[in-house]
Amino acid sequence: MISFQSIMYRILSTVILYNSKISDSETLQSLLDIELNNSVCLTLNIWNNGPSLLDERDVSDYKKIAASKNITVAVYQDIRNVALSKIYNFIIKKDCFDFFIPLDQDTEISKDYFKIISNHAELDIMLPLVYSGEDYTDIKFPFNIASKQVIVHEEELNVTVVTSVTSGLVISNRLVKLFADKALNVFDERFAFYGIDTAFFLNIHELIDKNNIKCGCFGKIKHSLSTYVEENGQASYRRRMEFLYYALLYRLNYKGKSRLSILSLILARLFTGRIRDFKGVKNALYCLFYKQHPRSAINISLNK
Repeated sequence: MISFQSIMYRILSTVILYNSKISDSETLQSLLDIELNNSVCLTLNIWNNGPSLLDERDVSDYKKIAASKNITVAVYQDIRNVALSKIYNFIIKKDCFDFFIPLDQDTEISKDYFKIISNHAELDIMLPLVYSGEDYTDIKFPFNIASKQVIVHEEELNVTVVTSVTSGLVISNRLVKLFADKALNVFDERFAFYGIDTAFFLNIHELIDKNNIKCGCFGKIKHSLSTYVEENGQASYRRRMEFLYYALLYRLNYKGKSRLSILSLILARLFTGRIRDFKGVKNALYCLFYKQHPRSAINISLNK
């Protein structure tokens, strides 16, 4: 008889970098401080999404340090700024794992996070308490959409009434297979950045009808939530435009809004100066006509 302690869980995590060095990524640095027990086999994929290639020495040095901590590292360099949803789905389809964890480049992982995952291996979805700010005091997610309250305690959850951010989300291989049975991607590839998490939880509701999906809130991470970060004017404008693309796509793909109503929304934003450049107009119209983000047109070869 195999004891529970002897089970080895294959955990696959993917960190996506954009305009960042390995040494600048809070996520990658915090992963070097994690505590692994004998029940966890961790593989880390670092995906450099551009705009320039990573320094080879930095890559080599990081791999050596990670190997000394029993972390296997693979590095992908694709500087086309591919949609995050496509990257996650590519990794999910390519690699073998028991649990998959997508991570942004600016997430601090608690040292015991992977131990906690192995202690709750019966879950299909594990959501950490997501803190924002310098210390672990301000909880932003998960969020109960029924009570409209932030979840602040570690507990089992009803997956049909919760939402959270993608970074730090733990997804079981069983759940991935349930998506495949419904001919769904785990992450909706019509979204590139904003909206990936929203679409994920909405699609979970489609799976729950005939399946018992176990969900819980355990562990904690500290995450830089871009919605709450002060930025310079140009960066803030770009982020607002990305949020607009998400809003358009959400209305088109999940709310059943007509293209005419979406066009009216785009024109209203244009005439009031909230869309103020040609690129913004072009991208908004692309969303309207193709019902996907412009970056979703970039494909990844499975032979990569």
